[in-house]
Amino acid sequence: MNFRADQLLTSWTKLTTPLGHAALQAADSLVAGGATPADLQRELRKSFSDPELVAATLAQQDLRTKGVAKFSQAAAQMLFTPTGLEQATRFPVAQHHAARLKAHGITKVLDLGAGIGAESLAFAQAGLQVTAVEIDELTATFAAHNLREYPNAQVLCQNALAVDLAEFNTTDSAVFIDPARRTLGNRNSQRVHPSDYSPSLDFVFAVTATHNTAVKLGPGFDRELIPAHTEAEWVSINSQALETLLWSGTLRTPNITRRATAFKDNQWQTIAAAADAPDAAVRNLGSYIFEPDPTIIRARQIGAIATELSAGMLSPGIAYLTGETQPPTPHPFVASFKVLDVTSLKPKAVRQALLERGATSAELKKRGVSADLQEFRKALKLPPAKKKDPRLELTVFLTRIQDKHAAIIAARV
Repeated sequence: MNFRADQLLTSWTKLTTPLGHAALQAADSLVAGGATPADLQRELRKSFSDPELVAATLAQQDLRTKGVAKFSQAAAQMLFTPTGLEQATRFPVAQHHAARLKAHGITKVLDLGAGIGAESLAFAQAGLQVTAVEIDELTATFAAHNLREYPNAQVLCQNALAVDLAEFNTTDSAVFIDPARRTLGNRNSQRVHPSDYSPSLDFVFAVTATHNTAVKLGPGFDRELIPAHTEAEWVSINSQALETLLWSGTLRTPNITRRATAFKDNQWQTIAAAADAPDAAVRNLGSYIFEPDPTIIRARQIGAIATELSAGMLSPGIAYLTGETQPPTPHPFVASFKVLDVTSLKPKAVRQALLERGATSAELKKRGVSADLQEFRKALKLPPAKKKDPRLELTVFLTRIQDKHAAIIAARV
């Protein structure tokens, strides 16, 4: 694996040295042996005389622990910066990206804005030839470490605008772009407006018009800015919206402009459409409420899901559906709830309805109303669960029924 950088500016780069590896291994052994944070700090200081190295090791140990949520056990062998970990793609999603590239015949990929190398790691594991480009020197150093076992990957520390894209304008090549959506820095970075993305959206969208391209953006990216020549895919894991992907060139599915993709129960599910689906008609509150996955909402396929469920809208412009029958099997893009009661939005009325059903906890959801969920929860003042009694949690929808404010008491199916 090749790595090129003019300068390494911070003591954190000591973690990539043999002494740094020894410090990290010592920390791992101590933690595995049950060492407390105080024990860990004390023992590292005994074994390593460099205080900067000890501080970097302690910080890295904490980041690796947090990294398990995104990278599973592989996090124990990776190096992170705080910002790099925060912005890194969850590895199952990166693998999803790699699988799509490979399925479209891609063998070589340029990863612009590679960060700590999460995407490049998935590409390399899939057997693709990877060139990862990262402008921040420390982050690029850590990306090189994370890709060290893959001879089919190289890391370049340079500005994405300086990369010659001609090499990646072939049928078997692709450009993956993750423009920085936060200010530069390895910690305490701030979100920026889309007009300040780096590289700029003008540059990014120009590449999508000439190359096979995948662009990773935030899940709430303004739909009005999506180029007409791309396929937009919204991705979630366990109903948490994670990103918007824009696919162009041969990576775009013919006649498809909208796609919702969800990862649940270790399986990928997807719904594709040529265009936005018209909303379903509003109907009376039925026996069930259906909450669409956020990818369905962002891809504007609520109407298509309503047709599948023989359901209608609870109120105009509100992303809740209602119907009389639940799906015979769990729907990958819908959470189902059995309607138990309807009250006013007053906490006193909701509290009474919950207590009548023995509820000791409430999951609060809202759409179309201005209620503060935290304050509403405090106002409910539900009693604690008794020791020997099972904890009963119901769901309260603070919303509108045909434009009238209401609270719906329901139970997850």
